[in-house]
Amino acid sequence: MLDSGSRIDGYILQSYLGSGSFAQVWKAHNDLGEEVALKIYHESAADDFNLLMEREYEEVMALRHPNIIVPSKYGFFGKSPYLICPLCDGNLNQLLNHRILDFKKNKKDIENVFTETELALILRDVSAGLEFLENRKVVHHDIKPSNILYKMDENMNIQCFISDFGASYFMKKTLVKGSNKEDFSNSGYGTYGLSLGYASPEVYKGKPQFASDVFSLGVTIFELATGDLPSKTSNLGLGYLLNHDGELPDITGSFKSKFKDIISRMLDKIPGNRPSASTLHSMSTSFIATGIWPEMSKISTKGDLVYKPYTLQINSNQSNTSSEHKYSFFNNLFSTKKNLYFLIAGVVVIISLLFLRNLKSNTKTLDDATIKEFLVKRKYDDYVKELEAIYKMHPDEKLRNNIGAIKSGIERYSEIRFNQQGIGIVEENGLFGIIDQEFKEVIKPEWRQIKVNSKLIFVKSINDLYGAFDLQGRLLLKPEYSKIILSDDASSLEAITKSGNHISKSIN
Repeated sequence: MLDSGSRIDGYILQSYLGSGSFAQVWKAHNDLGEEVALKIYHESAADDFNLLMEREYEEVMALRHPNIIVPSKYGFFGKSPYLICPLCDGNLNQLLNHRILDFKKNKKDIENVFTETELALILRDVSAGLEFLENRKVVHHDIKPSNILYKMDENMNIQCFISDFGASYFMKKTLVKGSNKEDFSNSGYGTYGLSLGYASPEVYKGKPQFASDVFSLGVTIFELATGDLPSKTSNLGLGYLLNHDGELPDITGSFKSKFKDIISRMLDKIPGNRPSASTLHSMSTSFIATGIWPEMSKISTKGDLVYKPYTLQINSNQSNTSSEHKYSFFNNLFSTKKNLYFLIAGVVVIISLLFLRNLKSNTKTLDDATIKEFLVKRKYDDYVKELEAIYKMHPDEKLRNNIGAIKSGIERYSEIRFNQQGIGIVEENGLFGIIDQEFKEVIKPEWRQIKVNSKLIFVKSINDLYGAFDLQGRLLLKPEYSKIILSDDASSLEAITKSGNHISKSIN
């Protein structure tokens, strides 16, 4: 058992810093008094760790950059492998949680947990590291707050460093070799070690590329800016939602509109539409110097998409056979080749409209004006396949149970629809209920109609009377009202009985 004072190959453990799924991290020092972070892994990782270290250690050592943490030494303590890394003040996840607790303690709104200048500094440092990695043909694959370490300088300015090139590279095999036209889906990358909450749409499809790290950084900046993930859950990420017609939620906080736009661009579903790490580094550096975010189109560099209306780029990193195409909907309109594109696009649009019209006419309405639908039953087969692929690479009892519950739900419910808040509306024998993303029933199917907004679940009984639940399924108003009205500021309800009596109820 490790404790303070234990000696590991010339290093004395001083204090316990934390742990993750693979390892414990300790602050340690050598006989010269030099302080380091010592990361010691579980014995179960020893065989794979030793094989990969011997084969690839020098390549990882070559990833030296001012904004990247790489191990300076590796070895074994008994049967447990360990890494020696530079010591930092902590990681951004720890700093975020500390600030959120402080905000709650002082009863402050959890907005602007980090200032725009701090976020620009973080963006500058991490994008500099990602630009270096891209030049070395390396995809990190696991950019998230807990894998970004920080130090505060003497002026309390934050300095950031990409980490986890011990665990991420050796334990998850995320070094991608070859040219930037290589098909990453054949690189052994897969979905092993996937952090679902931060993964890009293409990673969910098993096709990671350099732009995938930019997406993960975008999720990280969003979380640091707002105090929450854009998907509101770490179990199902924004990347998955975007693959199933989800939309990016609003970025709260008093940030400049251009900064919010940069975050949105980083989170674009299409990899080729995201700014490169080089562009992000240039933009954030400019803001730090001037206090003004430059126009993205003016700072675009080779390999970036210049953001103009009606421009499409097919990213060349997605497969060996794909190539880069840029074409405008209004330039060279009478080109024969492009007319063919328009003809095909027109046919697809017409068929899609006819399909949607038919689907709408055959689907029971749930007040579509208040429900943003992005998942339907037929898409869950793909979802289950994705989860099963992840399970094969990284078996987990909870994940297996989730897969079983979802399969059971698909067979049980005749209709499944989810809104942006992750509220699932299901139909069983003509009655409607609510499930969560893991298919656990929040509200049983016993209602004639259900509609959901960002604050409430409204239900309509078989007797045409209305009630209301909160998003956790707690009953706020029993179904005994002829009408329920939500206030403009979404802070209270006004319910009207059949006899015309009114009742008001606060929901904050």
